[in-house]
Amino acid sequence: MDAGRKSASAFGAATKNFSNEKMRTSYLAVSGVLAAVTSIVTPWLEVVIILLPTIIGRFSEKREEERQLQNMEFHVASVVVPKIASELRGRIAEGYEKVTRDMLAQLRNQAQDAVGRIQTDINKSRAELEEQHRDGEQRKAQLRAAVDRLREAKRPLEDDAQA
Repeated sequence: MDAGRKSASAFGAATKNFSNEKMRTSYLAVSGVLAAVTSIVTPWLEVVIILLPTIIGRFSEKREEERQLQNMEFHVASVVVPKIASELRGRIAEGYEKVTRDMLAQLRNQAQDAVGRIQTDINKSRAELEEQHRDGEQRKAQLRAAVDRLREAKRPLEDDAQA
């Protein structure tokens, strides 16, 4: 408020020197308005002037953070990602080869197991067939022996019937 009064008194002293009353009235009105505006604006202007470095610093910090973030994004996109991709290419190729070898070994083992089971089944079936063949041969021999006994038993009957 003190600054406003000083401004008003300075303008008032300057207006006394004016000879024209209309000019003097206009000048007093303008100087009064300026004094009132100055007394209102000055404290805010002082606050802004005091806080201006902090405000600018905040904007600068945000810009700096954005710039650093952009630099980090660029670094990740241009350096980190290609490096990881090149490392992964080798690992993926090695992994693919390992999975392929493992799957082929597993398929080979499964095929060998299946062949083994089939071979066992074939051998078992052959043994059963051979046993059945032996049993058949034994029955055949038994039947031939029975037929021979029947023929021998039939001969005396036929000889009696012919005599």
